[in-house]
Amino acid sequence: MRAYLLTSALLLVSCNVGTESKPPPSTRLVYPSGLAFWRPEAGPSTNGYLYVASANFDKCYDSGSVVALDLDAVGVRPFGTDFDPGESLPNDVTSLGIGAQSYVQIQSFAGEMAIWSPPGRPPRLFVPARAEGSLLHAIDVGDDGLSLSCVQGGERDCRVNALSLLDVPGASNGLPSAPGPLGVSVAGNGEDARVWVTHTELAGPPTTFTEADLGATCFTSPRRTPRATR
Repeated sequence: MRAYLLTSALLLVSCNVGTESKPPPSTRLVYPSGLAFWRPEAGPSTNGYLYVASANFDKCYDSGSVVALDLDAVGVRPFGTDFDPGESLPNDVTSLGIGAQSYVQIQSFAGEMAIWSPPGRPPRLFVPARAEGSLLHAIDVGDDGLSLSCVQGGERDCRVNALSLLDVPGASNGLPSAPGPLGVSVAGNGEDARVWVTHTELAGPPTTFTEADLGATCFTSPRRTPRATR
């Protein structure tokens, strides 16, 4: 009887598996996995902005998310000031202050986050995700540092038209591809910048196993539809 009651209790507290829509919350982070920081050289911001990808690792929600946080608004110490040992413990952050335009949806199981910050314009964020489609999301940051928009359409849902690293345009015999993408970095800040993605699963035909199959995949950064190379 005790085992039955315990099982019932676990079922009650487990994630909802019904068909009702359940977008990720915009008021908190859910298994954060990727971070990027941007502090404009000019402007009113003292502490800059933090961008966080939530992985939705347990799939309690329909998707993961990326949010923009104003570090001035959450009460952290001003950027560049020395720590005072006489200070009390850091202030509790009771509200992230995430606005409607500072939140977009991405695929679950997000990996790292990389930032492309060319001169003269706000940055672009890149986030790979290991769930269905092995997507690479591209997200533009607005001039205010807080507004987020999906580069390839989709309004607030950046899964729409995101590049699938399993079905890269121009691929031959399964290459290039990046199944189970996890790591991401950007080389360069100019228009010829490259995005490198590492992956956790073998690429190419199932019968092959070479050093090339374990390599990273590279994408041209500024294009609306990224091009892949090896």
